[in-house]
Amino acid sequence: MMHLKNSIQSMLFAFCLLLGACGEHSSAIFGRTSDAVTSPGALTLTTPLAVNLTSFQPGGIITGTVTYTNSTSADVPIQRAVITSRAPGSTTYVPGDDFAPGAGATVVKAGQTLTLAASRKVGATDAAGNWTAYSSYQDSAGGWHSSPTLTFAVYLPPSGNLITTAPVYAAPGSDAQKQADAWRVSRPGDAAQMDKIAKGGQAAWFGDWNTSIQANVASFVNAAVAANRLPVMVVYNIPQRDCGLYSAGGATSAAAYNTWIRSFQAGIGARSAVVVLEPDALSGMDCLNAADQAQRIAVLADAVTVLSSATTAVYIDAGHSTWKTSTVMAQRLNSVNVSKARGFSLNVSNFLPTEGETTYGVDIATQLGGSHFVIDTSRNGLGTNGQWCNPLGRALGVQATVTTTDPTVDAYLWVKSPGKSDGTCNGGPAAGTFWPDYALGLAQRAAY
Repeated sequence: MMHLKNSIQSMLFAFCLLLGACGEHSSAIFGRTSDAVTSPGALTLTTPLAVNLTSFQPGGIITGTVTYTNSTSADVPIQRAVITSRAPGSTTYVPGDDFAPGAGATVVKAGQTLTLAASRKVGATDAAGNWTAYSSYQDSAGGWHSSPTLTFAVYLPPSGNLITTAPVYAAPGSDAQKQADAWRVSRPGDAAQMDKIAKGGQAAWFGDWNTSIQANVASFVNAAVAANRLPVMVVYNIPQRDCGLYSAGGATSAAAYNTWIRSFQAGIGARSAVVVLEPDALSGMDCLNAADQAQRIAVLADAVTVLSSATTAVYIDAGHSTWKTSTVMAQRLNSVNVSKARGFSLNVSNFLPTEGETTYGVDIATQLGGSHFVIDTSRNGLGTNGQWCNPLGRALGVQATVTTTDPTVDAYLWVKSPGKSDGTCNGGPAAGTFWPDYALGLAQRAAY
């Protein structure tokens, strides 16, 4: 029988003891109050304390588990068991409700295990930073036996819309800028059209083509900060990227990707930035087998944790409204810890109308409990003709702005660089190659 008691008091842990019937709980403060490790006792720590940060926003949940085993030939009576935590800046560990069977002790029989599973509701005043936690049990003689202290980092996503803090950066020397300059004298009208793209704030893409990812990211962020602009970047290096199609490539392994992501984050540092994480990686993962899908979810969840902070707004790509249902997409976003991010992105490199993507995004956000999202409007000025790869007759969409039709939409962004090819289709060059004629057409058909 499992006994479960939930505590909703700020800074307290609740836990369940998977070991026979439990008695009443005591609210006594007990256990160690420092990082010193006490005697391990008769029970062996078979599964060390682990913490899963499913959400660190008000109302979210932090969970922890630990398992002890009685590896001796004798029964071991215990009086209490607990998992406790300490917030950043605090010198005192605060225990949650502890297991106290009352009169007499509960016996952990030889070969039996004792598992603690604790959960903590995040309060509105809880701080981000390095938290610590440990587990303890009290033997029949009153002695406490604690696990080693676990330190884990907790990061808060931006509390508001980071994109409102500065205009989006438009890097000088872009392909569009070079083309406009080349046409300035011989084709001044076309040069003016190309300036629409060159001067529009837009995202920079980073992937396996970058030779030094930390330095490359740092250089872009430094330039944006110097110009008093907000850098928007796209992470595009997931293993087995694009299922081997036009944009095939990516990191060679999960381990390589995890390392690359940490170098990417190091390039940002503590500066303000927006990151769109892995276009198509979640919505397009059906091409992978079960093991590779699980690996993809794991590395994306890790990337969200590493990149998200109070100064970096992460938007996990969620495809678009004609790809996956909002229910499926919400489930996939939850699987990669979207609650740690600012939200998700829609319509990246696509042409679907903003209105439909807004409806779709609001549906997803509602299922996620209040997430936010951005929409790529770089090439949706005339909507879609049903094609996604260099479709003819399309137009630039609304330039980067935080003026949207729904408060759940943080911004309309140019995530795709207008004029860069989707692949060798409809007469286009290789994916990512700037195509002047296509770019010119997008600009000429724009509503501005």
